Amino acid sequence: MGDMDTDYIQVHMLKIEKQYYYYASRGMKPWEIRINDRNFQCEDRVILQEWDKAKEKYTGREIHGTITYILDKFPALEPGYVAFTVDFDKQGKSIKEFFRCPQFKKRHRKFCRGTSIQKNIKKYT
Repeated sequence: MGDMDTDYIQVHMLKIEKQYYYYASRGMKPWEIRINDRNFQCEDRVILQEWDKAKEKYTGREIHGTITYILDKFPALEPGYVAFTVDFDKQGKSIKEFFRCPQFKKRHRKFCRGTSIQKNIKKYT
């Protein structure tokens, strides 16, 4: 068994404002800059959930992807922040398909923030 950080794929559910969601969902913004309060790692999954700031609620739209590169401790980034690139799934790929993939089944299942996905994982697999 390897280093503890590489033994888990985490699923990070992240809020993204509408104007940024537009570009991310079209492949024009394949990166995020975030506070690294979740210990982001390469191969972790991200679910970007569109947030309507004016209405203060989620729109229901989301995109899924995998973190492919992480930049931290870079002079242009504030301490505690990271920039990472995301390889977004093709339109229509669901979290259900992700849970069924062999790479996910080989690893331990660990999730951030006790999500509804965690509660319903039996339904998905």
